[in-house]
Amino acid sequence: MFQNITNNQEQSEQNYVRKIQIKNLFKINDIILYAIAFLISMVGIDEELAPFGLAIFAAACSNRIPVGILYVFILVGTFIGFGISGILSFLLTSLLVVAMMLIFRPKMQEEGRNEIQKLGIYLAIATFIVQASKMFFSIFIVYDLIVSIMLAIITYIFYKIFSNSLIVITKYGIKKAFSIEEVMGASLIIAVALCAFSKLHVFGLSITNIFSIMIVLFLGWKNGMLVGGTAGITIGMVLGIINSAEPVLVASYAISGMIAGILNKLGKIGVIVGFCVGNAILTYVANGNTVPIITIREILIASLGLLVIPKEVNIDITEIINTTKCLPTAAGILEENKETANKLNSVSKTIMEMANSYNEVAENSLENHTIENKSKENFKDEVLDSLEDIQENLLYEDILISADEILDEAYKILQEKDEISKEEFIKIIETEKNYKLALPEDSDDIEKIIKILNNTYRVNKLNTIWKQKEASNKKVLATQLGGVSKVISSIAENIVEPEEQKEKDKQEYKLVVGASTATKHKSEVSGDSNIRTKLHDGKYMIAISDGMGSGQAAKKSSTTVIQMLERLLKTGFDNEVSIGLINSAVNLNSNEETFATIDISIIDLSNGNIEFVKNGACPTFVKSEDKVEVVKAISFPAGILDKIDMVVYDKDLKENDIIIMCSDGIIESNVEYKNKELWLKELLENITTNDVQKIADIILQEAIDNGYGIAKDDMTVIVSKIMKV
Repeated sequence: MFQNITNNQEQSEQNYVRKIQIKNLFKINDIILYAIAFLISMVGIDEELAPFGLAIFAAACSNRIPVGILYVFILVGTFIGFGISGILSFLLTSLLVVAMMLIFRPKMQEEGRNEIQKLGIYLAIATFIVQASKMFFSIFIVYDLIVSIMLAIITYIFYKIFSNSLIVITKYGIKKAFSIEEVMGASLIIAVALCAFSKLHVFGLSITNIFSIMIVLFLGWKNGMLVGGTAGITIGMVLGIINSAEPVLVASYAISGMIAGILNKLGKIGVIVGFCVGNAILTYVANGNTVPIITIREILIASLGLLVIPKEVNIDITEIINTTKCLPTAAGILEENKETANKLNSVSKTIMEMANSYNEVAENSLENHTIENKSKENFKDEVLDSLEDIQENLLYEDILISADEILDEAYKILQEKDEISKEEFIKIIETEKNYKLALPEDSDDIEKIIKILNNTYRVNKLNTIWKQKEASNKKVLATQLGGVSKVISSIAENIVEPEEQKEKDKQEYKLVVGASTATKHKSEVSGDSNIRTKLHDGKYMIAISDGMGSGQAAKKSSTTVIQMLERLLKTGFDNEVSIGLINSAVNLNSNEETFATIDISIIDLSNGNIEFVKNGACPTFVKSEDKVEVVKAISFPAGILDKIDMVVYDKDLKENDIIIMCSDGIIESNVEYKNKELWLKELLENITTNDVQKIADIILQEAIDNGYGIAKDDMTVIVSKIMKV
């Protein structure tokens, strides 16, 4: 009897424990995690690659989080987002990861770490194997291999981020404070999850953008400038990559989040105002007009969401908010700077790797033979598919037997003429079959096939053009990411320098500048733009940009170039990166041939050295006493090529040397000389005055006189003289 009582008691305790365990699987934190996993698994890159569901599954396994229910939610989300093929890829990859865990025991870390089991390498290998295995069931293409490698790398990176930040979701309300890495990773998880709503718009407003802005506002309000700015960078980068948004979106989120954090002492209203100001600044910097990068209505709705969040809601960050108030030592500052520099270098390398991946994929996609072969094969396959619907056609069997030869010849004619005629197709059939084609007079079999060939070619050609454009845009994105990587590396180099910086070299020289301009006859607006300004490092920049043609379109191109050049160089971007980014921007924004030259002279006033940077620009002249030296380069204007070869020279100047820069309206004004710059060189040799403004006026007047008193093009001339202080 006592034994029965004991057994019943044990059974009751086991049932109680089981109920508690089941109840623990549906705590509010777990439900939130399930919802986030479900949304994340619906998100992909370019609507084809799905690394996020795999990454959060492996991260949960690594954190020893029960994955049964989570796995089901990920399966459902993957099916909704990517269909049968997506769910099969996820099942195979996840099962392969589990098999590798059972065969090769993963490395374990101490319990205090977020990533208890190190599963990253297993996940990367499994992802690559499953993705690459698809190539065995189709034609092998190097592009597919690169995509497989890239997907494995991306999945690994997001696994590392997720595994170190899931704790914020699962332990929120339990753990008192989190590290900045954990909070930033959690904000990235939420940003990825929100991308599941990227196609959902209410009254024209993006739900993804509204909630993303709210996250940045909240973190900036609670934790200040550093966290607000970092959250902006993180979320902006995620939205930019996943939704193929403009790279300037990253900068907009970053600057807006930073300014919002600076004004967090003014409360929620200060944070909202700060975000709006940051967005307005970036809108002006990026395009110089009033079209906002982030729409005002979305910011206002996100602001209303922030206003209803209670003050009690908080996320404490241990590494930033320190209750001990004391001045750090110099050694401590140096160590912190080194650590920050290392993190920045790591981010820089990651961005550069992404840029290289995009560049490789784009280059492979843009190879002419690859595009041509793929386009031709697609055309033939689609024609044969269409012919299956007209098997009763009298020519069906003949075409099917000699499909490659007949369709190859038809494709050649279509490439030349964009259309194939009935007579041309009959000739192909008769040549291949060696017989005279005879069909009933009332038969329309030939017309049906001609219609299929012409329609299929038009659609195929359009698809090819779009693929080329997509690959070209990827190259532009690669260029811009590469530029951002270089700037971050430069910041990292500067940050490790001691607080006590060396005394800057004293300025030994000064510059006197004069300029003269004229607008083309009967044109209301000049297409030339110029700038003369000091840079942050004690140097002086003079630049001219000549928009192609004259009028508003040319002015817009040259103004864009000059404004971007000033902001980028003053911010610390080097010449090559700046011109690469400018070229990308002009290339993307130019629907017609609205390109612009770039002519830059940067004078170092500490040592008298001048650097000439030219891209499609006119020669620069350096007059030293009675000798005139010509500096010229042959290159394309900004916006013509995806990647440009910038031409750079430098020269040491002497006191009283005069530098003359001009637009092509000046050089091209004299039609008597084959060598266009020769007339201006001779004129400069004969000018005796050293007054820079007089020299500029003489050159402009001479150029107008070359057109018999009429300015035949927009004209700009800038003359500067270097002098000892």
